[in-house]
Amino acid sequence: MRLAKRIAQLFPFSRRQAERLIFEERVFVNGQKISTPAYLVSCNDVIQVDQYQAPESEHPRLFCYHKPVGCLVTCDDPFGRPTIFQRMNSPIPVQRLLYIGRLDQDSEGLLLLTNAPSVAHQLQQPGLLRTYDVLIFGPVPEKFLMPLTRPMEVEGWHYPGCHLQRISRYKGDTWVTLSLNEGKKREIRQRFKALGLPIKRLIRTEYGPFKLGLLQTRDWKEVSLDKI
Repeated sequence: MRLAKRIAQLFPFSRRQAERLIFEERVFVNGQKISTPAYLVSCNDVIQVDQYQAPESEHPRLFCYHKPVGCLVTCDDPFGRPTIFQRMNSPIPVQRLLYIGRLDQDSEGLLLLTNAPSVAHQLQQPGLLRTYDVLIFGPVPEKFLMPLTRPMEVEGWHYPGCHLQRISRYKGDTWVTLSLNEGKKREIRQRFKALGLPIKRLIRTEYGPFKLGLLQTRDWKEVSLDKI
């Protein structure tokens, strides 16, 4: 694993912040100063940032969080924009959390958080179904949505077809429930943009075996790892 990625797993830094720390020669691996983010490490290597050593692994835990609109999925933002951790109704009692399957600032719904890199890696693999409710401006005939079920090429990105589960009307707008086996960055927004259909709301309701259910906005709950 690349050093910058490992630092982002073990410390409260983003990967970009980790790269900057490495370039500033503030990172040591097994007592040796490292100056390239591409340096490869294993889980057995001892990593230090300044004088601080990576914390020991905690007992693996997993949380479901109902992310609201308007906050970033990150530990901190250099521009001072609100993060998911600042918007929680109460803090999760874990020192370091990894997020599984990002949601952009304008999206909401189910976000999984864990303190265990192994759990995060397992849940980020392709094949786990992700389900979303998408609200589109205006009444949209079903035939205009059918291209979503076929492979699409958008701005150089290839997207496989997704599964349309339900299409309904609400106060003149259109709700679409769809599922993906893998979610690329802003994939759903890019798909709908390519069809000329602007999105009004985007809500993730399911991720693998975990469901948003009745979890209120900004609330979180701990879930069993037995479902994985």
